[in-house]
Amino acid sequence: MFGHTASQTKENSDKAKDTDRATTGVLLPEFIKFETFFPKFVSKSISSKLQTEARRIKRVFWDAFSLDKLRNRDNVSVFIQESQQTLTQEGVSDSTIEKAMFAFLFASQSNVPPPAFWLLLHLMKDPEAMNALRREAEKVVKESGRRRPNLDTPPLAVHTDPEVHPDPHTFKYDRFLNPDGTKKKDFYKKGKRVKYYTAPWGGGLPMCPGRFFAINELKQFVFHMLVYFDFELLNPDEKIPSYKRPVCPGTVVGIWRCPLGVGWSSPSPEATPASCTQTDETRDADKCPDFTAPPTAAPVCAGLRSG
Repeated sequence: MFGHTASQTKENSDKAKDTDRATTGVLLPEFIKFETFFPKFVSKSISSKLQTEARRIKRVFWDAFSLDKLRNRDNVSVFIQESQQTLTQEGVSDSTIEKAMFAFLFASQSNVPPPAFWLLLHLMKDPEAMNALRREAEKVVKESGRRRPNLDTPPLAVHTDPEVHPDPHTFKYDRFLNPDGTKKKDFYKKGKRVKYYTAPWGGGLPMCPGRFFAINELKQFVFHMLVYFDFELLNPDEKIPSYKRPVCPGTVVGIWRCPLGVGWSSPSPEATPASCTQTDETRDADKCPDFTAPPTAAPVCAGLRSG
């Protein structure tokens, strides 16, 4: 999306890759930390100490995506280039454009990885679902979204209502399919049809405008995994861990240690030590023992091998 360090020769290419790895090593932990602050930051319920830290992190990213630096990078996406050009033509200041770049990064990278991880995990645990996905990818992606809705919206109540969705905490790839394979739209509560039976992207006028992009991104991710890789769980008999998140203040997406050994954004049953609680707002996210930053920006799937 934001390209990579420019290089002209093979030697420079190796140096450029080292530079990008080093930059990722610096920015990724900062990104994860900012995610933990975000809900409280936007709701203005964050402590003054964490607010100061969140502002520091934003400045780090504003500098990383400064226009001068982006102009010297290769393979910057057309979307980013045209966004910069449009904002510049509209007279928007460079500092504001740099803030917009961070907003683009946060919106694109903080929402899709969690459902992508859980979708892939459930597919590996259910061969029937894996096969059905090849025929009904769109329906399965919708079920993944129901399991991990945005924390800023209230649909979790209906998503986990057993009267609306029987056995709501179990992944059912055909939950939104009729027996004949058509889209299922009829869900009931107390004998009455439920109009909004699933809303992982919110609803009404403020419904997430990036939902179409995110859904297509999930589809492409899954299909590329199916086409280019053979993958399996290291411990196929291991029970899928609880969906409970660590209780570090303001957590949006946690990085857990997972006994299944499948990458990041996977929870551990042991997570939530008594020393890390929601009321401990003075605790920095990087000191919370539940958080383990992955070594690279991409999810790592243990046991993954090229097909």
